[in-house]
Amino acid sequence: MLDLHNPLNAATFTVAVVSLTLTIRHLLRRARGVSSLRDLSSFKQSEVLSEGEGHAVLLGAFSWQPAGERALVKISAVDRASSDVAAHLETSLSSYSGAEYAYYRGSASLASVLWKRPAFALEVIAPASEKQIARSRPQPGVFVTETAALYHAAVAPYIDALDPKSTSWIDKCLDLSKEAERVLFNDPAEPTGFLLNVDTKWKSHPPCTADPQLRASWRGHTAVKDLYCLAICHRRDIRSLRDLTGGPLRGGRGDPLWAERAHLLQEVIDSLEADGACYAQKKTLYYQLKANDRLLARLREEGSQEGGHPIEGYM
Repeated sequence: MLDLHNPLNAATFTVAVVSLTLTIRHLLRRARGVSSLRDLSSFKQSEVLSEGEGHAVLLGAFSWQPAGERALVKISAVDRASSDVAAHLETSLSSYSGAEYAYYRGSASLASVLWKRPAFALEVIAPASEKQIARSRPQPGVFVTETAALYHAAVAPYIDALDPKSTSWIDKCLDLSKEAERVLFNDPAEPTGFLLNVDTKWKSHPPCTADPQLRASWRGHTAVKDLYCLAICHRRDIRSLRDLTGGPLRGGRGDPLWAERAHLLQEVIDSLEADGACYAQKKTLYYQLKANDRLLARLREEGSQEGGHPIEGYM
């Protein structure tokens, strides 16, 4: 039995109580966390990162977050969203990633009905990392020329050094522990199996659900014309186009388009069928990065050491 009359024991007991109290406080804060918001009244805005036709991105923190943590609230609407609407929204959870991401449907509260605001889609990230905040800031685009040598010297080490937590959402999607309600198709068999999800960029869809009867109502729904999907392969050794090699391939024709980071499926297939090592060893890729992207800094550094420069210009 602990003798609290002993100063040393009393001090130890006090430290244990304080530690337990802080732990309980932390758990209670998380219980009121990113997946359980009824409204945004606990969000204190510190900065409007971007605002325009149909969207607004706000930086701040929720009252339940520990000191030093920050949060991002991204609001989109059918016609216009603005930073001043956040305090007047009531929210209902539409999807939760199991990590720091949660997606909500928002509607104007009773006090703001006279505003005649439309329904809103919200993405809430708490805690928001410096990388996520930087990606949300408007920045000029920089067009990059990536040779195979530059990839192996700069991009591959950058990928290797990524925090596993930043890509854990992929594993949770693939093992169906999270976002199962968004799955449209799933073939787990390697090496060709993949999962097809309703992407969070598709804002106009009916509520995501695993109920087949409710999903049947999607057929012919007007929102399907804006369908936006995300495909993830089950192979864990494919991290970029550079990891693709020749082999049995299949695909369909795509429209011509301005790519930025996209690559036409049929073009990829044709290239690999002609030369299975073209992406890993030969092909030069062109894509756009934000001016404040950490990968861009690595490419610039490596490009200057090689006597060249990967930057084509600002877009």
